[in-house]
Amino acid sequence: MHLTKDSLCDKLSNAMVDNMGIKDIERYNRLMDIYGSLLSEKARLILEDYLVYGLSITEIADQRGISKQSVSTTIRRSLRKLESYEEALKLLWLSEELSKRCPEVTDMWLDMVGRRSDV
Repeated sequence: MHLTKDSLCDKLSNAMVDNMGIKDIERYNRLMDIYGSLLSEKARLILEDYLVYGLSITEIADQRGISKQSVSTTIRRSLRKLESYEEALKLLWLSEELSKRCPEVTDMWLDMVGRRSDV
């Protein structure tokens, strides 16, 4: 099988997502909810395209008119930034602990900020 540069980029993109797994993607989506506003608009939009909409690196590059290398680098750096924010601030961890220990408070908070899926 002959691999072109585009097909290799797509394979690497899919491998990144495949290696993440559903739980990792869910975690990064939650980190995006918490810390996404700390990323540049460009980085946030590229990461949303990748994680939320499941676009490949090639699709994102074509839609945004940038190189596949730029998309790949932006994704990698943005994921690292989200992890470093969480390591420093622990807001996701705190949210998960609060949910376990005080579900009523969590429900009340989610109602207040309009984040409940059943509201």
